[in-house]
Amino acid sequence: MLSLKLAFRNIFANRQRSLVIYTAMTLISMVLFLFLSFSDGEIENFTQGIEGLRTPPADLVVSHWDYLRAREAGEKGESLNKMTVSDFRALAEKIANAKGVEAVYPVTVPVTAGIYVRGKKYKDIQYLGVEVGNDPHVRDRIRITEGNYLSGKPDGLLLHASMKDDLGVSLGDAVIVTGSTLFGQALAEQFTVEGFYRSKIDLPSIFKAIYAPLAGYRLISGHYENEVPFLQADLADSASIDSALNELRALLGTADPGVAIHRFGDVHQQSMAVYGAIRQIIMSITLLIVFVVMFGVMNVVSTNLVDRGREIGTYYCLGASRGFLKRMYAIEILLVNLFASCTGIAIGTLTVWVLNGIGFETQDVGLQMVFGGDRLRLVVSVASIAWLTGVLLLVTAATALFSLGGALKVSPVAALRETRD
Repeated sequence: MLSLKLAFRNIFANRQRSLVIYTAMTLISMVLFLFLSFSDGEIENFTQGIEGLRTPPADLVVSHWDYLRAREAGEKGESLNKMTVSDFRALAEKIANAKGVEAVYPVTVPVTAGIYVRGKKYKDIQYLGVEVGNDPHVRDRIRITEGNYLSGKPDGLLLHASMKDDLGVSLGDAVIVTGSTLFGQALAEQFTVEGFYRSKIDLPSIFKAIYAPLAGYRLISGHYENEVPFLQADLADSASIDSALNELRALLGTADPGVAIHRFGDVHQQSMAVYGAIRQIIMSITLLIVFVVMFGVMNVVSTNLVDRGREIGTYYCLGASRGFLKRMYAIEILLVNLFASCTGIAIGTLTVWVLNGIGFETQDVGLQMVFGGDRLRLVVSVASIAWLTGVLLLVTAATALFSLGGALKVSPVAALRETRD
């Protein structure tokens, strides 16, 4: 307790020096916090925007035991067609009745094909199917810019708004889809444009998906009636993933032994690995910055203590031990850094709130790639705050360990001489 009281006294007794360290650590904390918030927002844009439309994040994924392996191996035709989730509506109903399950919906895989409008071809469009009325993963991520959402007619299409000008297509126009199904069958089907959309977090330069009802998607993909590649399940916030997984595995083992249920990350390992790699790179950059900061703080603290020889001498006169002084000055450094980091995080949070409120949007392709979408998005996460607080405590510990020992290795005689001078 005495060490804490003296540490507080020293902070205010040496206001100028304390203020320099406090200001520097506040600015560093704020910059690192905004950097982490930007990176969190970039990943959030990808997962909730373009990637969220192609591979909507969920808690659990239901698929045939061998479907993923067969797709990755390049299998096609009837062998792959037998590895989808069949009679999915009945299976989805059973899953939806399980404890903790909030929503169950079918998810399709993109089918690449071409689209003709008045003889003009647009290549490499990605076709995705949705079950109209049970498609929260699409409805929650897009906004209709013209026309209407899918009505459920097998020949209805929902196009990305950027294609309106690129193709010169309008609402109600008939378009021809050409290409081949997932199973290698040639196709040429006629559809009607029902509406145009933009994703709420849009990246039109690389993502132009076309949506069709499941009945229309079957014409393009080659799947059978009541058959989809995946079912996905969202759990309630209070539900335990492990408990739900065990319960549903027992249920599926009885209802349909041919399917398996997995965690989302186990099925989409590649996507999760990409986000993990991005996160690791960001953390590594943060650590490099922190190491540079650490050496700067150590130098400032060492210089500060060298100039406080008189103060150290006084403490020695009063009978203070070297261990007591180390503890007292370590607490002093900790308090300054802790208050500075809290201030930096508070200012950073306010800045995030202001920038998100402004809603900065851009049509520049380069900035869209940096932002992960067409708008700047900053996210405040508990993980980032914990990480930032941890690394600043690391700076404090390193400073106390490597700076205090050397600064206090002055002999009591020399310290006492400082007091007389």
